[in-house]
Amino acid sequence: MAGRYRRALDHGSAPERHEIVAKYTHDPRRIFRLAEWFYLARNTLRNAAPKMRGLFVPTVVYGAFSFELYLKCLIAIETGKKPPSGHDLRRLFNRLNEGTQVRIKEWFNNPTDEHEIQWRESLRNLPPEAPKEMGGEFYTFDRVLDSSARAFTDFRYIFEHGEYKQNANWNADYLVHCTRQAILELHPEWDKKEANY
Repeated sequence: MAGRYRRALDHGSAPERHEIVAKYTHDPRRIFRLAEWFYLARNTLRNAAPKMRGLFVPTVVYGAFSFELYLKCLIAIETGKKPPSGHDLRRLFNRLNEGTQVRIKEWFNNPTDEHEIQWRESLRNLPPEAPKEMGGEFYTFDRVLDSSARAFTDFRYIFEHGEYKQNANWNADYLVHCTRQAILELHPEWDKKEANY
């Protein structure tokens, strides 16, 4: 944080402090940057996962949190206000304008990412004995979002539930990508790999 802001926070009046905190907590660009850092951490862990055991849970936590921050960024862009608190991804998604929701669903339903296309093809070609919930008909936008909506808290606090919480789930990797694309469609200039702001 720049020196003048730090001084104002330390020595400024209550209204000055409130204005500065609001600038930093409501600024969509800053929310996006933070989401990018968690998304980068998630991608780094995901790439390391085949070589190292025990990375699934932190990968999910970082993925779910980056998704949450991307949604909050979009809410801040659309409303000009501080995004709501909370981690429920379905509730946050429902706060988006209808046009934004439709755009994200369109990207999800028409993937361009080669890995995602191959993944969906593999779901369509499961053997008949595979559980139905693993099949392609399960992999719809609403089911993916709803089944992953509480992933951040379910996996972050997994120790409170034993080894794995019974209904803890995460399928939303591509949905995170689609939500990020919705932001970059509005602000393509933000697609810079800056280390900090």
